[in-house]
Amino acid sequence: MSNLFNAIMLFVCIAITVGAFVFTLDEMGLYLFGLKWPFHCLLNHLFGIRCALCGMTRSFTAMAGGDPAGAFAYHRLGPVLFFLVVFQIPYRIWALAASPKKVGKRFRRVHAGLVAVVLTAVMVNWLIYLGGRLL
Repeated sequence: MSNLFNAIMLFVCIAITVGAFVFTLDEMGLYLFGLKWPFHCLLNHLFGIRCALCGMTRSFTAMAGGDPAGAFAYHRLGPVLFFLVVFQIPYRIWALAASPKKVGKRFRRVHAGLVAVVLTAVMVNWLIYLGGRLL
């Protein structure tokens, strides 16, 4: 992987993690610095179908607030993805510091496999949700 890719992933993961800690959550929705967060899932808003990541922002915010039970309630895989995103930060810093060629091939494969398994789980979860919704 290139250093540019690692730098972009590092920036995205830091932004997501900081966002999770900056947002606040209550039964009425999400708030950013006391202002109601106006954005919602477009797929859900237009068609009434939850996307694969619906509830993930609330789940991450609940995890950042120390509420894993609430995080699971918003999205079954939210806490797993939260830890994956947080894990990316030291991994990407290390990859940038070591340069891509020095990061072991086996370690890169394990990391890629872990990401693939989690993303597959998100898609399977979504298909199960859609299947139950369509019946």
